[in-house]
Amino acid sequence: MYTTNAVESINSSFRKVTKKVLFQRKTHYSNYYISR
Repeated sequence: MYTTNAVESINSSFRKVTKKVLFQRKTHYSNYYISR
């Protein structure tokens, strides 16, 4: 029970981070193309 909870929390935090990074990259690239 405890191990599954730990894995789930790690997975959820990992997903949040990856979503954030992908979103930042998207905005970065769009700003780059707009500014050119």
